[in-house]
Amino acid sequence: MLSIILCHVCQYFGNEAAWWLNIGVQIFLTLSGFLFGGKAINGGIGRWYWRRFKRIYAPYLILLIAILITDIFVVPDQVSIWVIVTSFTCIDTSNVPNGKHLWYITVILACYLITPYLMWVRDSRKSKTKDVMSILSIIAIWFLLTLFNKQCFWVINYIAGFLLGAIQTYGNGINTGLMKSASLGSTLAIIVIFAAGWQWLGFASGGLVYRALHILAGIWTIAIAQLLKQFFSIDSESLTASVLDLFDKYSYDIYLVHQVLILGSFSIFNNSSIGVVSGITIAFIWSFVAGFLLHQAGETLLSVVSVAESKLAHSSKQ
Repeated sequence: MLSIILCHVCQYFGNEAAWWLNIGVQIFLTLSGFLFGGKAINGGIGRWYWRRFKRIYAPYLILLIAILITDIFVVPDQVSIWVIVTSFTCIDTSNVPNGKHLWYITVILACYLITPYLMWVRDSRKSKTKDVMSILSIIAIWFLLTLFNKQCFWVINYIAGFLLGAIQTYGNGINTGLMKSASLGSTLAIIVIFAAGWQWLGFASGGLVYRALHILAGIWTIAIAQLLKQFFSIDSESLTASVLDLFDKYSYDIYLVHQVLILGSFSIFNNSSIGVVSGITIAFIWSFVAGFLLHQAGETLLSVVSVAESKLAHSSKQ
């Protein structure tokens, strides 16, 4: 989260450091995939989808309503029916006038959408021919998601993290050869894309190594963590539990609110009387305080939904 906040501060001032600090989402997606790679779905796929959707959508909905209401008064010409519909349905969450960073919501929901299939591939026992078909199908799914929404290109980080997590957690209990091949295939797919220089994805400028280091930041992070774990003999289960605690609690909510006071119409840096250091300090305080409050509001909304679900279930049994 620190890198994302500093990234957007640098972006406001047009500093090139914004590019190098813009690795938080890659790390977030890769870690998320890494953790889910070692998990199983309990209670059915439908229930799993609903639980994940609620967790993502509840705080997002609260913030989205607040931003859109404000945008109607601040930038009314940018708030259209299309923006409202696509943002509420999560088809495209990148077009909210003062919430461009919310593009991430569509991406993480796409990641969760394909997770059951990734788990099925992980747990299946197949021939080499079918293994190749599974790898190709994963790449094809990612490609189709990217065609649907350009931002879904970043799903590749989640897929790579999932495969690495599956290999570490299950070891020989899964089709390890398939997972390793898929991990290599995912990495090669990224390299091929950059080598081809797809203009329509907007990643053509810059050298191949320069881009690869940036896009694969999440994978490099996990690789470095694994090396440190081996070097310092860190207990794997304790490390995973610590990462999970830090990763799951407030980081998502902080991400949702952080950019509001950094970029766009409400940026504190628009006020010339506020210095850079003071602005950064205010941005950090806002991000953590507002993130905590949004988390609490989201939990309250989820509690209301849970009560409504319980009453509905009770009434349907009568």
